[in-house]
Amino acid sequence: MKFQFDRPACQNLRKALRKEWLETNGLGDYASSSLVCCNTRKYHGLFVTELARPAGRHVLLSTLEESLLMAGKEFFFSCRKHPGVYFPRGHEYMQTASAGLWPSFRYRFGDVTLTRELMLLPGRHVLLIRYKASIASPEPPPLRLRIKPLLACRNMHAVIRADKAIDSSVSPTLYGASVRPDPQLPELFLQMDGPSSWQTAQDWYYNIEYLVEQERGFPFQEDLFMPGIFEVDLVPGHAVYLTVSTESLQKEHSRHDFERLWQEESQRRSDEEAETDSLQKHLAREGKRFLIATPGSTTGRIDSI
Repeated sequence: MKFQFDRPACQNLRKALRKEWLETNGLGDYASSSLVCCNTRKYHGLFVTELARPAGRHVLLSTLEESLLMAGKEFFFSCRKHPGVYFPRGHEYMQTASAGLWPSFRYRFGDVTLTRELMLLPGRHVLLIRYKASIASPEPPPLRLRIKPLLACRNMHAVIRADKAIDSSVSPTLYGASVRPDPQLPELFLQMDGPSSWQTAQDWYYNIEYLVEQERGFPFQEDLFMPGIFEVDLVPGHAVYLTVSTESLQKEHSRHDFERLWQEESQRRSDEEAETDSLQKHLAREGKRFLIATPGSTTGRIDSI
């Protein structure tokens, strides 16, 4: 069963911010946001991981600032809320958003269509994000994707401000970099395949606001840390992958391994979907998203919801 939202639904920000999607991996990790990928809760994030020490879920990667460079212009297709303004306003380029076997979002920039999809690998602390462009013009202009990871690295019940002492150092790795702003949290690996480049450029993004937290009467503003910038050339019809993980993927250092991981998991989900021939089976399959195995203090891994 696939839930799909068209252009008017995505561009109606008032309603789109009230719809949310969820992606899980069975270990307690999750990715979640609103329909237009503008976080409205402090619990939202693209990579929220369950830890034994310190115990609980922690928002490591909150969001990405993403843009497409084309014909001398930069088109931002991400979205954040700041005091009195939404910037960037990526929802204005959104054509469709769907929550089916995995979350998928499609954007349109003139003759160029860009698809952004993501999935968590089951049983692994790995997030895969896939970008793929297509173009109607017979002579496509050069396309370049720019991605700025925005990190929170905090317990999901808290918010972070720029005055907190963090370790802002960045370590180069194969295909990207690793960071560890908080020594109590695991090292976070940011890696990208394809003809990509990583530029270390530490900065803070200030006063991101979370609509639902404001309505609930909780602290609703936070600052997010940017460790650097990815850039990668996009060839129409060819996908590029960004991985975010507490596992270094350096051992899987072939450029084709990112695609292999995606293809294997997408095939597994498609096969499982093919066996879901009733509403009962669909609900049972969807219910598995909420079943997790969390680190147990004495008995190893324990089942929970």
